[in-house]
Amino acid sequence: MICFALIGLVFCVVLALIDNSAVAGNTYHVPDDYSTIQAAIDAASNGDTVLVADGTYTGSDNKDLDFDGKAITVKSENGPENCIIDCQDDGRAFYFHNDETNDSIVEGFTIKNGDTGIYYGAGIYCYDGASPTITNCIFEDNSTRRGGAIACKKNSSPTISNCIMKNNWALYGGGVWLYDDSDAIIKDCVITNNTADNNGGGIQSYDSNPTITNCLIADNEAISPGVGGGVYFYEGSVGTLTNCTIANNDGRYGGGVSAKDQGTTMTLNNTIIWGNHASTYGHQIRAYGYGAVVLNYCDYANGDNDVNTSSQGTVTPSNC
Repeated sequence: MICFALIGLVFCVVLALIDNSAVAGNTYHVPDDYSTIQAAIDAASNGDTVLVADGTYTGSDNKDLDFDGKAITVKSENGPENCIIDCQDDGRAFYFHNDETNDSIVEGFTIKNGDTGIYYGAGIYCYDGASPTITNCIFEDNSTRRGGAIACKKNSSPTISNCIMKNNWALYGGGVWLYDDSDAIIKDCVITNNTADNNGGGIQSYDSNPTITNCLIADNEAISPGVGGGVYFYEGSVGTLTNCTIANNDGRYGGGVSAKDQGTTMTLNNTIIWGNHASTYGHQIRAYGYGAVVLNYCDYANGDNDVNTSSQGTVTPSNC
């Protein structure tokens, strides 16, 4: 601190020296610096970047990848079309379970052929408060019990943006599965051609409060009992879908969207719900068992059996 006296007043100036090297993290290149992605992650510290060159990555240290709580970025050099994590039907790409925040970033990979058997998240699994950022990724041909592309459990609320989830399979949540206060932010994504053998062909939310914005949810299927071909909220989920298109999904109950159970409210804003099909009730929308669907400025088909309510379910349109 340097002080100056001028006409009885004292002025103090604090000089701060900023070490730019402390602000900018290091970059670790795969495979040039480290032969596997996990080896580079293990070497990295908070603020560092693991940069992965073009190619297809397989094997034990290129899957089931663990950030170990670090605030680092793991990204491809040239985007998901050029950088593939192939799990070869054994394991998943990333497992977040150490309180990772949005400063833990996965960016620019194709994640394919994940298979976790009876467990969760064939592409990425977020657990016990882990809430990373997942951006500009493609998930395809992954399969598991819950969350074909991404599963989130126990207060895990990632930000998922600019991703494509296609041709994934699960019993519950063919694309995304959210459970137990996992309030994911899902924006600017395409969720298409995913299958749930049970419920939630595109997205399934259980006691969670997702925010879904600017997404295309199309051509997904829920088979049996087949609730929510596109999106299924239940067990107290309260979430919003804004500026979305929900189209050409198929289920047995609620081909497009479905809400069930007391305390469950699905709010759709400025959203298109069209061309969906249900083999039994509610081609576009179904609310039942005290579940509620609220529509604001939405465009939805409202013909025979397009909207169905039962057991105190409610559908409330406004300016539609």
